[in-house]
Amino acid sequence: MGCRLSTINFDARTALSGALRQGKARVAQEATEAFLLNHPDMLARLGERARQFGREDAAYHIDFLAGAVDSGNPAAFGDYIRWVVRVLTPRGLPSSMVAETLSQIEDGFREVLSAEDQLALRAFIVEGVGACTGPPAESSSTPSSAPLAGTQKIFLQRLLAADRRGAATVAKETLAQGHELMDVYMDLVQESLYELGRLWEGNRITVAQEHAGTAVCQYVLAELYSSIPAPGRRRGRAILTGVEGEFHQVGANLVADALDADGWNVRFLGANTPRAGVLQALGEHDAEVLAISVTMLFNVGMTHQLVREARAQRPSLFVIVGGAAFRAAPDLWREVGADARAADVRTAVAAMRERS
Repeated sequence: MGCRLSTINFDARTALSGALRQGKARVAQEATEAFLLNHPDMLARLGERARQFGREDAAYHIDFLAGAVDSGNPAAFGDYIRWVVRVLTPRGLPSSMVAETLSQIEDGFREVLSAEDQLALRAFIVEGVGACTGPPAESSSTPSSAPLAGTQKIFLQRLLAADRRGAATVAKETLAQGHELMDVYMDLVQESLYELGRLWEGNRITVAQEHAGTAVCQYVLAELYSSIPAPGRRRGRAILTGVEGEFHQVGANLVADALDADGWNVRFLGANTPRAGVLQALGEHDAEVLAISVTMLFNVGMTHQLVREARAQRPSLFVIVGGAAFRAAPDLWREVGADARAADVRTAVAAMRERS
């Protein structure tokens, strides 16, 4: 059931996702209690931690469910559940338990949703339960034929060793060998961040190692930034930000630095920036462009609200969005009111050049 719910407009989907978020705490609690009734061994083994973990996981599932509803794409929820299965299976939790929790979540919302909304929600639950059957999809890995594949493996080793100086040296030496800055950003830093995520998903590194590697990447970006030559021309003024509730920053940092190198006067606001702060920065910076990075699908509604208010303040503003959330549905960027979508660092720079 991977079709998009194209017959339901964005406002109607937002109303349904709002109902899911409003009932999240109650349903997460009820689903956890129902699950533990069926699996008393987990309660006996883990005690109150079983309830805590269960509530947290169920709430997270509901967050992503609401985000998928915002996007109008049940397949996006299926992708999330496949990721959950990849993460939990190596940790000894079978996919059947995930499917069971999804069914309990659906039961918890049945009493508060209209028949029409229940039917719409059903499409997403069916997609999620279906994603639990069969072997989990494998994460892709870096193609060995990529020009910097060998260097990327060395760079990744430095990240896993939490070696800031070593990782920075690899990146700088790659530039010194004649590779373009964009190649270092995309094929070295970005691909290594993806690989850190895949290693954590497979339970091959700890969350501490994943966080340390990400921190090393941020250090490397700061080191590379100091070596960016002055651009040959100035293209315009831009604000780059994450929305409130969005805590992923390194990808947006990559884009901000790449745009700076390409001649844009960029004010990078970082992650989890309150809407009022973004709107104030647009005026202070006299920005022509607002670029928004959104990784988590459940932040799409917040993005739509930010775009609407930014356009009310600056009608001629050019808005570009990017990040994993907008890979969920091909037209979602239009529905939130953006003018363009960037799939990665290179396409962000290309779209902004076309704008200038």
